[in-house]
Amino acid sequence: MRKRTLDFDGVIKLLIQGSGGEPFRQLRLGQVKKWLNVDLPTTQHRCVDLLCLTTDGKLVHIELQATNESSMPYRMAEYALTIRRTFGKYPKQVVLYVGNKPLRMKAGFRTEGMRFRYRLVDVRDLDGAALLASASIADNILAMLAMLDDSAEGIRRVARRIDKLNEPSRQEATERFLITCGLRGLDRLASEELEDMPITKRFDYRKSPFFVKRFEEVRQVGLQEGRQEGRQGGLHEGRQEMVLLALKRRFGRIPASITKRVAAMSDDQAQELFLQIVDGKDLKDLFDEAHR
Repeated sequence: MRKRTLDFDGVIKLLIQGSGGEPFRQLRLGQVKKWLNVDLPTTQHRCVDLLCLTTDGKLVHIELQATNESSMPYRMAEYALTIRRTFGKYPKQVVLYVGNKPLRMKAGFRTEGMRFRYRLVDVRDLDGAALLASASIADNILAMLAMLDDSAEGIRRVARRIDKLNEPSRQEATERFLITCGLRGLDRLASEELEDMPITKRFDYRKSPFFVKRFEEVRQVGLQEGRQEGRQGGLHEGRQEMVLLALKRRFGRIPASITKRVAAMSDDQAQELFLQIVDGKDLKDLFDEAHR
């Protein structure tokens, strides 16, 4: 599985490892005792996604897959035998499919002298309501990949829970939430919900890959509008949108008076304000500073 710019499989691994146990309960895999080193020494370097020892002494190996890969059964067989050689035990194996397209992979193969099988689970078959009801924020975020009766309401519930976290947990959960929602095409809906949260503690946008990407999208829209209309208005409006987006994410809902002040700013003023948002104590402090 090839890594993406926003590393979804890395995020989901962290969510499962930080889970309150709900995914393991639904998959009937027992209770995790400890997570193990996933680097498997072989002539060809292999690294499995998740490997743990359960409280009843069994090994559990989970692979995350977002595409229908025809060679998956053979890869799983290689993993199984390597884990057996490395740890002295044969693992329970699960491929957890998190893609959007219908699941078409096979759960094993049969050939002369060998029959091999493992569990193949579509994450959408998990109980999303149970994950959403869990006390673990990691479980709540994983619920976005399962089937929910109302995805928008689920996003609102998770966003409210993230808003109650302390830093740095809130920033970590925010980024993982947005990346996970992106797998289902829900990242824009999730970001809009988060932007309306009255977050008052520091959030450093410059360190968040999602928001860097989002601001660049807004900037490109402005550039495109400017080129299409033969004027610089699109670019100017794009910069204003960047500032308003950052203000909403930092301070919550923005009064109409502030929105008007941003709209009246020059490009240089908007850029300077954007750089000051992270360190601003409140809106009054920020806008007083902008006019000194």
